[in-house]
Amino acid sequence: QSGNIAMQTQYHEFAASIEDEKTSRAAGGKTAYAPCPKGVPSWIKNGGEAVNGTNCGIGGIGINGNASDDLKRAAYIFAIWSVSRENQFNVLKGLGGTPTRKSVLAMEEVQKAKQRPTTMPNALTFDAVYDYGIKNPHFVLGPKIPNANEYHSILAAEVQKCLSNEQTPEEACASIQTQLDELNDAG
Repeated sequence: QSGNIAMQTQYHEFAASIEDEKTSRAAGGKTAYAPCPKGVPSWIKNGGEAVNGTNCGIGGIGINGNASDDLKRAAYIFAIWSVSRENQFNVLKGLGGTPTRKSVLAMEEVQKAKQRPTTMPNALTFDAVYDYGIKNPHFVLGPKIPNANEYHSILAAEVQKCLSNEQTPEEACASIQTQLDELNDAG
């Protein structure tokens, strides 16, 4: 419906696809990026501080201890290359990855890309991610949601009902809260 908007919690790596004018209606400056909202302390079951809970995934490269020495060396060389400054910069430019090296984030071309127009859409998220979201107390290495697939399904279904005018935003939020409380045995 014309005039409807939606907010969703999304990993910042998806900015490249959101900003692709060939495939996304949200491209061209129609999307803003910010840290997750805190909500209110009364929503926190069993108490605790309200934070902008930034959930980051964990990735890693393993080298099989049972592999031959030649394969171990090759795997090590690949691991070093895959996280190199040059490779992280090229992935950011070409695919939209998230650099983990400060030297990539400090590059003049990357700093300029944090503003529209940009050829590196994921850089549009870096203020919310690096300058705020992944700092204490907001940063939590994931997974912190035990039933993440169910959680995402609930959010997607209820936001869709809201956008299609099947329910009000208030009804969507109440339904999400009820379903998540049931999912987490907090109801």
